[in-house]
Amino acid sequence: MIERKFGLGVVICIFNRNSSKILLLKRNEEKRKRNNADWGNVGGKVELGEKLIDACIREAKEEIGIELNPVKLRLIEIKETPFLTEIHHALHFVYATIIEEKERIILNDESEEYKWFDLDNLPDKMFDKKEDIIKIVNKEKEKKFNKLIPELIVNNVEKSINFYKDILKFKLDYERKEDKFAFLSFQGSQLMIQEKNKTWETGKLEYPFGRGINFQIETKNIDLLIKLLEKNNYPFFQEIRENTYKVKEESFRCKEFLVQDPDGYLLRFSEIL
Repeated sequence: MIERKFGLGVVICIFNRNSSKILLLKRNEEKRKRNNADWGNVGGKVELGEKLIDACIREAKEEIGIELNPVKLRLIEIKETPFLTEIHHALHFVYATIIEEKERIILNDESEEYKWFDLDNLPDKMFDKKEDIIKIVNKEKEKKFNKLIPELIVNNVEKSINFYKDILKFKLDYERKEDKFAFLSFQGSQLMIQEKNKTWETGKLEYPFGRGINFQIETKNIDLLIKLLEKNNYPFFQEIRENTYKVKEESFRCKEFLVQDPDGYLLRFSEIL
């Protein structure tokens, strides 16, 4: 009876800035013959005791000579191949990231050349199917930075993170603790917060910050937000109410309330009915 083996691997799909091209490596002759394929993504086995992100960073450093930013690595899917070979059962964690096309690529002996391919002109004989690459691109595009992202100057970044993340259940996408900066998201909305450091401050900061502006944030469950605020005894600026707004020839109704964050920025949460 043949003894079968199980292994973990990472695949890193590397796109250019607007995700119109993908970086592929032409593998060496041995790999091409063994797999009956020419072009593939960066990737390889996860070593014993190694974290997935660390494996991505190591493989990219070894194969293309680039130190990837772990913050910009996004897990797209987990792909199981029970019969990668006759004896191998593999589980691959597929990541996506973005680098500049002008980055200097240094190949190791696993590959003979590299090339940026247009997604509508992918090569034949790839390690991955073309439709799988396109699916990965579409998933990668789902998480993009919005065209407009407010960056709020705050008095205390930790206090603000507590309000947004722990009370309102925003997602903390990443932070730069050395800069006292955080990037948060909530059901498609995105927000940056930066502890004040006398940079980009156009005048004296006094409570309430952001006078004259409110940030409308759409939510799918406004009642849950109200419960979260009440549970933490957090005051409302304006209690929940129903409003009707006219847009061209149509009208739509919504439930909304307003609340101030720890520095006084006015947030208007809205659920369309």
